Amino acid sequence: MDQIVKSDSSRKRMRDKAKQLLQEIEVERLPTLPNIVLSLLRAGNDLSSSCEQLAEHIDKDPALHLRLHSVCQHYGCDYDPGASSTQRLQQLDQHTIKSLIITSASQQYFTTRNHQADHQQQTRFLKRHWQHSLLCATLAKAIARHSRYQYPEEAYTAGLLHDIGQLMLHCAYPDIYATLTISDEDDLALHDLENNEFACDHLYLGAELLRLQNANSFLCDAILYHHQPLDQLLDTHPLVKIINFANRLSNTDLNSPKGSPHNAIFDHADQLFSFNRSTVIEILSEANEHLNNCALEFEIELDDGDSDKESSRFSQARIEQTQAQLDEQIKLIGLLDGLHQHLSRVNDDVELFITIEQYTHLLFGVEYNITFLYDVGDKKIRAMAPADRHLADLEIPLLPDRSIVTDCLLEKQPLHSFSHSYNKLSLIDQQLLSAGAKQGMICLPLLNHHEIIGVLTLAVDRQQQMTLWKQLPLLSHFSREIAQTIYARYSRQTITATGSIDYEAHIREVIHEVGNPLSIINNYLEILSLKLDDENQAHTDITTIKSEIYRISEILQRLKAPSSSARTGVVTKVDVNKLLTELTQIFKTSLPASNAIELKLELDPKLRAINCNANAIKQIYTNLIKNAIEAFTENGQIMVYTHDQVNVDGKTYIEVSVVDNGPGIRAGVLNGLFKPVQTDKGDGHAGIGLSIVKKLVDEINGSISCRSNNRGTAFQILIPDK
Repeated sequence: MDQIVKSDSSRKRMRDKAKQLLQEIEVERLPTLPNIVLSLLRAGNDLSSSCEQLAEHIDKDPALHLRLHSVCQHYGCDYDPGASSTQRLQQLDQHTIKSLIITSASQQYFTTRNHQADHQQQTRFLKRHWQHSLLCATLAKAIARHSRYQYPEEAYTAGLLHDIGQLMLHCAYPDIYATLTISDEDDLALHDLENNEFACDHLYLGAELLRLQNANSFLCDAILYHHQPLDQLLDTHPLVKIINFANRLSNTDLNSPKGSPHNAIFDHADQLFSFNRSTVIEILSEANEHLNNCALEFEIELDDGDSDKESSRFSQARIEQTQAQLDEQIKLIGLLDGLHQHLSRVNDDVELFITIEQYTHLLFGVEYNITFLYDVGDKKIRAMAPADRHLADLEIPLLPDRSIVTDCLLEKQPLHSFSHSYNKLSLIDQQLLSAGAKQGMICLPLLNHHEIIGVLTLAVDRQQQMTLWKQLPLLSHFSREIAQTIYARYSRQTITATGSIDYEAHIREVIHEVGNPLSIINNYLEILSLKLDDENQAHTDITTIKSEIYRISEILQRLKAPSSSARTGVVTKVDVNKLLTELTQIFKTSLPASNAIELKLELDPKLRAINCNANAIKQIYTNLIKNAIEAFTENGQIMVYTHDQVNVDGKTYIEVSVVDNGPGIRAGVLNGLFKPVQTDKGDGHAGIGLSIVKKLVDEINGSISCRSNNRGTAFQILIPDK
């Protein structure tokens, strides 16, 4: 095991290789067992699911846990080593959480179709990796608590991700890596195989991945050193000791014949944590019990290494069955996205309810349905069925025990007429059954954030009801989409008591309408990424575009609280040169192309990363470049400069300058340049871009100045160097 301690040159070589691999592999592309993704997707479709319930799924899989960590880091959520996944999810908005779940499921769907390696071998690798990672995480958390380490949640994260480098190597080399790990389980042999094949081992790759995500340095070290020998650990950080010992203990079977391996484990426990034998046995037995419970929950057969061919075939058949169920869910999500797009384009009420009927049949095989809408003034629900004129006169008071339809809305939960509670249906319910020509009906409440919209009734026979009831989360998702569309449609006409438009409702509508296509765009970018070769430069462009989609979503969420700031509290380490380079690449391939405008960068290579709000800098730079481009009437040039260590009144700043050779800004406009509606760009421009820039610069405690004449315009931004 001592051979794992590498020389400085070997470390540098592996770190360089790790960085290269991390540029080629996205966190979103790491595979997950379909059982877990399917369970998470179902929980995400369930309106009653809380952040805690979603976190329970995410916490049981390394790839999902890492994805949550990546999303939180992207949004600039404060890193708290003691925070649980539940607390991290609570920092995100609902749209982001929904996108996280759907993209995870979509990724799993397309990953399984792009692997060329033996599928059974891939499944076995993923199962063993999941089994070992979850056991190690559970052990790490228990060890942390028994040893009084103050951040047991951080220990759990480190344990779950300690072998994440293996998952990365598997993703990079699917035809090779699964064979290596399954054919040789010895740690030292695996290290040698990894280095010989890939010039990098999973320790350095995992540690470098977490380091790039701004993880705590000791968490990175815990991953890097989890195979180090005992004599190297005695004076290390507690987290390093915890993960190292958790990994050793996870590979120990105390039920096997006793001998020196057991004695060594107990000796390590004593030296590292002063644990006695009974404590070690208790920790391991409880962790194994938790692992078994999780395996039962997700219907995953644990790999004991001794499975015969028949058992392996049976296990593989169950995995494939689960994958087929996940595939079906992904297809239905696509249809629901199609429903939303279709409903948002309908022109009148008749077309709206006909579209609902069509999709009810397409998705669920239901041939007859009625949509009831709630009339707030009369406190009644009225039938909306264009195909049946008699139903236009049907209305039911919103009172208990009048109808299963109104009971569904009052209780705000789906009901069906086959329940023992409705052995004797009311006369109106019997009439509805006759109209549908079926044995019974399912009633789905149409709710928009618990606000009553109406009810959707489905005419079904007994077998249909039993089948559809198993898809209740999907039915709820379907009814929620209809409710939100109907609410958005009618809220456009909403007038307040003062006679003005209800802008709060309008804002909610805009967020909903824009959020859905953004999710679809994000998913299609993921599909496009999977179709490209790993070496294709377009992967970098796709990553940048996805980052900007996240930023659009964040800006939309601020509409809900327009008085809030531009999230200046979201401070992370920002490489300004890298950020400007990525954005400039987008501008070069889009806006300047049509006007033959040259955009050049001269960046100070000594510029250090600063603690700042990255999104604010992006928005500032985007506005300045956009303004410069729109000011040109013909070919021109825009130069972007950065400078380190600019000293103003004894304080140091970094400088970002945007300089163009355009026509300049008129003196009258220049005097009030940073006030709204000051523009020389003509019709179609609101003139608020520079006022936004000034506000953002102020919020990051910087300063902005402008010089302009008939030879061009220069903006200089100074950002505190801290």
